[in-house]
Amino acid sequence: MSWHHEQDYLQRSPVSPDVILSGKAKGTPLSLAIAPNDLWCADFKGEFRLGNGRYCYPLTVTDQASRYLLLAEALESTKQGPVIEAFVRLFKQCGLPTAIGSDNGLPFDHRPFPMSVRG
Repeated sequence: MSWHHEQDYLQRSPVSPDVILSGKAKGTPLSLAIAPNDLWCADFKGEFRLGNGRYCYPLTVTDQASRYLLLAEALESTKQGPVIEAFVRLFKQCGLPTAIGSDNGLPFDHRPFPMSVRG
């Protein structure tokens, strides 16, 4: 089940998410995305090895309300620097969302994620 489908199921299920997700860490309540730019969902879609032996880490950002793919970028790692650069370009192109959701994996974990969008 994809992340979006799992979240839709949890929101509509008559069974408590705590019961459905027993054994998993509890997350925070999801924001309802009524309009575009209410909530963006960011995630790395795994990794794979290229023909030259290097790894590719596909970063995707989607708009929760419209399901529009805002960004699909092949990165060389999950380090913060290139991710921040990709987000700054996206913010300049699409504006700032009300919120950004992730699975809290690298680089979106508990560490500070400094961003500055200027001119």
